[in-house]
Amino acid sequence: MIPVESAFWEQAGAQDVLEDGVLEVWRMPADLAARAGDATRLVAEERAHAERMRDSARRGQFVAGHALLNTLRATHGAPLFTSLSHSGEWIVAAAARRGPVGVDVEIMRADRPLERLSRRFFAPEEHAWLERVPAEERVQCFYRLWTAKEALFKALGMPAGAAHFAARRVFVPDAAGDVPKDFIVEGCAVGWFFAAPGYLGAYAAPSSVSRVRFLSPA
Repeated sequence: MIPVESAFWEQAGAQDVLEDGVLEVWRMPADLAARAGDATRLVAEERAHAERMRDSARRGQFVAGHALLNTLRATHGAPLFTSLSHSGEWIVAAAARRGPVGVDVEIMRADRPLERLSRRFFAPEEHAWLERVPAEERVQCFYRLWTAKEALFKALGMPAGAAHFAARRVFVPDAAGDVPKDFIVEGCAVGWFFAAPGYLGAYAAPSSVSRVRFLSPA
């Protein structure tokens, strides 16, 4: 089983300072969009994009998420590297003084065609390892690989496409099929966390990051 970090979600304080070597991971319920996702905190391009979105739920996620990112930028100043993700009921953001940074969150759904997705989007070694994982662990292991790849994709600015996605190998199992405890891919440290029950998240940040803070807006 790939290790997942125990996330203690702190309530953010007004005087919090983002220190060098620290990665902030933020979570916010999507249903707070009406309160926390104030469109006045979006830049003109973001507001125009939101107005073109027909799906009200996705529009609310977009507004809330980008309002959160803009608040972090205004609070912490430059330099600041950020990333954003949302799935279902949750919005997750990441911020650090040094980049690159990527974050992803996913609902761990067992009703998706996981075997087909794994064969298409994972490296052959990862797909073979996933097939050997005990059946009761396979869904969670699939999403640990998927979220890590999404976070790395964002951090490394990779172009879209299954081939590029598969090329970002999260790990190489040893001869016994065991998984290493620490993951560094192209200079990015990868870590996992539970954003909420049933929701798995992953971050990718410079290997120089020594601490991760898990925060919720006040």
